[in-house]
Amino acid sequence: MKKGKVVKASLISACAVLSIASTAWAATVTSFKDVNSTHWAYTSIQWGAKQEIVNGYEDHTFKPNQNVTEAEFLKMLVSTFDKAQLPTAEKWYSGYYTYAKEKKWALKGTATESAKTKAITRQTVAELVVGAQGYNYTGDQAVQYLLGKGLSNGKSNNTIAGYEGSDALTRAEAIQFLMNLKNAGMNELQSRPETASSSEQLPPLPTPSASSIKMVELTKEDAEKQGRTSRFIEFMPQDKVSEAAIKQFVRSMKIENSVLTITIPSFPSGYTPYMTLGGGAMQKVSAGQTLKYDINKYKGVQLDVLVDAIPKQRIAIALPDGYYIWGAEHD
Repeated sequence: MKKGKVVKASLISACAVLSIASTAWAATVTSFKDVNSTHWAYTSIQWGAKQEIVNGYEDHTFKPNQNVTEAEFLKMLVSTFDKAQLPTAEKWYSGYYTYAKEKKWALKGTATESAKTKAITRQTVAELVVGAQGYNYTGDQAVQYLLGKGLSNGKSNNTIAGYEGSDALTRAEAIQFLMNLKNAGMNELQSRPETASSSEQLPPLPTPSASSIKMVELTKEDAEKQGRTSRFIEFMPQDKVSEAAIKQFVRSMKIENSVLTITIPSFPSGYTPYMTLGGGAMQKVSAGQTLKYDINKYKGVQLDVLVDAIPKQRIAIALPDGYYIWGAEHD
């Protein structure tokens, strides 16, 4: 990367990531070319810039869908809740890791240098934040603590599965997460106990809603706003022969009481439908079958329709939120 490409407060520069801005532009700009008022994280990004937690690039972009590294999120967290100046060190993040080590927070970068510059997962974020709350929980218990205390609403649902701990955190998600912590009443950074906290201290998980979840087709524009991949939306040519059957399949989809129910329609001769569950192997299905899936157990369900091994249609359903994409162009 050429010198001068990123301002001192950007989330990417290896020498100045997330530092408090020292240039006039970085210190005052709160609007970005790639984040307009309709962006889902617009308010939180505005808040983060005004609080000097994070800024953008010299070209006035924010890059909201870019992943955040562990070191970057650590600096954001400390900058949000402890404005005290950290000692200058040979690397921009060294002082923050010294701070984290003193607090006994669980971070992979404490033991492995390369982990500092890798994208942080939502699971690591949960364990870090719980440690900063003065508890020692890992795995699902850390997620349960966040959800039960209202410090997070999850990514697609307020369940442990809906928190989606294995996913990386983007710039927009990171600043939204920190604003949520502030709004939920977190106001200081505590030390993490050396021994595991008792499970009896865990707050109960929020009660899942028993009402129906609306199935919503995700367009490319909506996917980009939410930081989701859009390359599989309408990437196939239109196949009008099977389109009516796919529309019937879509009409059959419903989620009630955390269960996805779908019915396989009749397809034209030569068209063979297959279902894929949670990224597993494709399984041939037959017309008239009604299938049910626990939305908190699986991250996705997919229908593929083939003619002589050539894909003609695809419907991919993201769980537990009920968003679906249609792989073929359609009316």
